[in-house]
Amino acid sequence: MFVPAEAVVEGRTVLVSSPRVPRPVAVRFGWSSVAQPNLVNAAGLPAAPFRTDDWPSVLLDPPP
Repeated sequence: MFVPAEAVVEGRTVLVSSPRVPRPVAVRFGWSSVAQPNLVNAAGLPAAPFRTDDWPSVLLDPPP
């Protein structure tokens, strides 16, 4: 299960944390249609959606 998290950029690293996930193993950024991504570079350009895992996607409620 993925949950919203906080992120901080330190140098070339993005540190991600959530009180709901004591030991995170993967991150997905901007991965849903309701996401409001806010990661931008120094020029103000937004980061593209990404994920750090390669697990198969699972739809809980498949479209009709």
